[in-house]
Amino acid sequence: MTLKFCAHRRQELDVDKWTKSIRQWSRQSLAVTCSRSARYRHWLQNDRRVKLNHITLAVSNLARSRDFYTRLGLRLIVLEEPRYARFHVPASDSTLSIEVMSSPASPAVDGCHLYFECDDVDQMHSNLSAAGVDFIQAPTDMDYLWREARMRDPDGHDVRLYSAGRNRLYPPWRIWWTS
Repeated sequence: MTLKFCAHRRQELDVDKWTKSIRQWSRQSLAVTCSRSARYRHWLQNDRRVKLNHITLAVSNLARSRDFYTRLGLRLIVLEEPRYARFHVPASDSTLSIEVMSSPASPAVDGCHLYFECDDVDQMHSNLSAAGVDFIQAPTDMDYLWREARMRDPDGHDVRLYSAGRNRLYPPWRIWWTS
């Protein structure tokens, strides 16, 4: 297998040899030698500093919010009634927590948006609509190249189902790392 390397020189390099060599290069020589996409690929595979574990939403009614997120397909993994619940987000390592707070934040003021990626937004929209979930926007092709449907959870948090394909990580306006 070959990989385009130093695109301005149009050189090709064997991926296995490149992978072994890259471990020996310093970060500085890697930045000078590799193409931007190869540097970013290296960073994604080897240099992650943080990983999103979970987000906690302030809610006013645990049972009502628990039912809503279960209907979306999240799997309940912790339940500490009457205050806290945590869900596993399928097909990922991420989780979502909901917690009853003494004075919950106002979603309209705080502007929280939850995005759940799915393969077929239209089918998910149909299934959830049939299950009684109300949407504020039917599946729509957005100008940022995602297909998206919008709804609100019981506390007014903006929840979106989307499908972005390659544009999720590689939109045409993406910022490429240079060092």
